Amino acid sequence: MASSNVVQFNPARIRVYLFRLPLFTRICLLAILGFWIAGLFLTWIPAWGALVPAEVGLTTSMCVLPLCVGITHR
Repeated sequence: MASSNVVQFNPARIRVYLFRLPLFTRICLLAILGFWIAGLFLTWIPAWGALVPAEVGLTTSMCVLPLCVGITHR
């Protein structure tokens, strides 16, 4: 018989992988997951976290200026 190359799901490997992540990364992942789940039930969360371009007001000059200042100081 031919062997199959189907990868089996092993929850123990996922658990080991998650425990090997740094603590800050785990906290960030939990926060992202928590906000995602809360956004499914609370309709104000996606509106609260949305980056609306008219309200943020970032321009190219605001992004390029710190780069130019950083390059000239080196």
